Amino acid sequence: MTIKSFLSMGVSGVEEYKEAVKTGRIDEYRGEHTTEATDSLTERNRGVYRVKPFAVTKSQYLIICPLCRGIHAHGKTSGHRVAHCDNEHGYFIEEADEITYTKNGGTE
Repeated sequence: MTIKSFLSMGVSGVEEYKEAVKTGRIDEYRGEHTTEATDSLTERNRGVYRVKPFAVTKSQYLIICPLCRGIHAHGKTSGHRVAHCDNEHGYFIEEADEITYTKNGGTE
């Protein structure tokens, strides 16, 4: 999902995304026709990306994709995932134990 569509949908995780941009964890690049982002906590080791979610809903991890620089939602378990934007490559999603549920997608 593109950054612009994510922000305009009002879904869970938008406030966490904005806070991560504000604090410098996520670097956002706004062009004339596109907005892309990179996550400073993403690492690449031996060709494998290790990604940390920026937000957690009741059932999903929200991440910045290191391949397309958009937002992807994956089931709430750590491990290897195939990128939604590129079926040939993927990344490893790290456990998100330090992140609390998003306000709209949390346990309330």
